[in-house]
Parts: sequence; structure tokens; C-alpha cells
Amino acid sequence: MADSTTARSLQRAEEYIANYQACRKLYQSGKLEECADAVRHYLKTIDNSSSLSFLILLAGCSVDEEAANALRQANTLWSSSRAFYAHGQTEEVETALNITRLLLDTTKRLHEATDTAHVLTKSDHVETKQDASEKKLMSLGTHNALQHDLR
Repeated sequence: MADSTTARSLQRAEEYIANYQACRKLYQSGKLEECADAVRHYLKTIDNSSSLSFLILLAGCSVDEEAANALRQANTLWSSSRAFYAHGQTEEVETALNITRLLLDTTKRLHEATDTAHVLTKSDHVETKQDASEKKLMSLGTHNALQHDLR
């Protein structure tokens, strides 16, 4: 049972990576509308934590260096987990995937912190705490509306 669960997890992870690569290729070639459609399709196939990780990966150029390092480490661990799986080392696969999830969660938190700092320093004037709170509420409302549209 554990082997079949691990195999399904790896298969889903391979699908996520393939979808990510397809979306990234569309984005890099300037086909933004097709990329947006592909992202919408992709987000329908994965859970919320994975979708955040995917969006962080897609917007990798805006992630700070510490987050980029975490992504590189996650990518290395992903490659390692595939090698472990190929050699039947299922415990090592599970460990590598768990560490990868932790790195992606770290990246998500770093990305959110970067976004918050960017929102607070973006305007030409000094924002009050109330201005920042209103922006955050508006942002959350827009995010929730988009999530609802994607479902």
C-alpha cells in the first residue's frame, strides 16, 4: 500500500512539474493569454498548498535570493527523490518529499513577506497603518474572488 501511495504521489508530482514547465515555456515565449489559461487549468488539478508553490515558481524572478535558494534546494531534493524511487528506496523518497514540502512552505512565507514589503513601500507617499490595512483587505478580497472564479 505504501509503495502504491508513493508511486501515485510521485506520478502527481511529475504531472505538476510537467504542467509547470509547460506554463513557464508559454510565459517565457510571451504567450501570456495561453499561459493564463494553462495556469487556470493547472490550479484546478492541484491542492491549495501546491498551487501556491506553483505560483511562487512561476514568478521566480520576483522572489528574493533566500527564497530562490530554497527553491534550488527543493529542486535538488526532487531530483534525489526520483533517484531514490528508481532504486526502490521508498523511505528516502518520502523523506525527500517531506523536506521538499518544508522548503516550498519556507519559500511561500518568504514570498509573502516580500510581497507585503513591496506593497508597503510601493507608493510615492508614506502610508499609514490604516492605508496598508485597507490595501491588504482589498488584496484578500480580490484573491478570494479569483480563487472562487478558478473553481
